[in-house]
Amino acid sequence: MNNYTPVHSFGDGSNDFWFTFPPGNPSGGLSVDHLSWVLSSLQDGCVLFVVHKTGCVGCQAQADRVIDLGDK
Repeated sequence: MNNYTPVHSFGDGSNDFWFTFPPGNPSGGLSVDHLSWVLSSLQDGCVLFVVHKTGCVGCQAQADRVIDLGDK
């Protein structure tokens, strides 16, 4: 974790974590209504989104690694 660099920064680019919708989006310039747990997690540290399917062998290995990371 000492050499970790976030993949997505804060901003309004297509690869950023949006606080406002970017220009060209139908909601361009408006605030994004993030869930309260996302915002409080960002204030306390970081947020890691993991998308998986329950029962998928490959997903289970990823889920286990993420759970181990969360415990740290």
